[in-house]
Amino acid sequence: MTLIISAKGQHVTKDGKREGDFVVLGCDSRGVIEIGKIIRTEINKCQKLFQLNDYCCILLSGDSEFGFTLISEFLEKSELKSKGVSDIAAKFCKFCRNRFNEIENFSLASQELFPDIDFIVSGMDKEGGKFGKGKIFILRKDRLFTPSLSADFTPSGQTLLAYYLFEKGYKKDLNLDDTCSLVAQAIYETERINGNVGGEITLAVIDSNKFRFLNAQEYYKEWEQQELDKIIHGSP
Repeated sequence: MTLIISAKGQHVTKDGKREGDFVVLGCDSRGVIEIGKIIRTEINKCQKLFQLNDYCCILLSGDSEFGFTLISEFLEKSELKSKGVSDIAAKFCKFCRNRFNEIENFSLASQELFPDIDFIVSGMDKEGGKFGKGKIFILRKDRLFTPSLSADFTPSGQTLLAYYLFEKGYKKDLNLDDTCSLVAQAIYETERINGNVGGEITLAVIDSNKFRFLNAQEYYKEWEQQELDKIIHGSP
């Protein structure tokens, strides 16, 4: 179980000039192993965000061991240094399909035999000769990993509260700090009420200044339950 989120926005100067896109990525670090209805083990050190190059990352939701193997093999066998996010998403789709076909003919009829897994590929494409056009693609196993160009906000995993908070707080003109806060807060609040999401929150951003990690603790508030109830229910 997990929660991964990618959200897109645009840098705007104080005088209203637009200066290229940014993409924010966030995830928890909990992995859950369940054996039957009795045994449950939680691991809070699962890696779910992987940097593919300076302008592209991938988020993993689902079977972490299987997904980690796919991503590691893709990095080993692919030259991604100067590639934009659209090219990488297409290459990763082809790689996943080929990898499944090595095991068995992967089709809509046979896909249920394989672990549940989704990927969010986020980053920059070139625009005007430099990396500045943000895009988010989601690749789902149940769609044969066909890259789907997503909206400005894309979660996967335990998404119910995240969707709700973004519905209330997301606007296209949010600046970078506010977008980071919204992503981090959505993961933090989900951790508070959903035992399948937990551990350290990872937060990162990609823009024309390349990929970089952020300190997630600087971007979420530890609301009291009464404050959270007011936000969710709209109470005065």
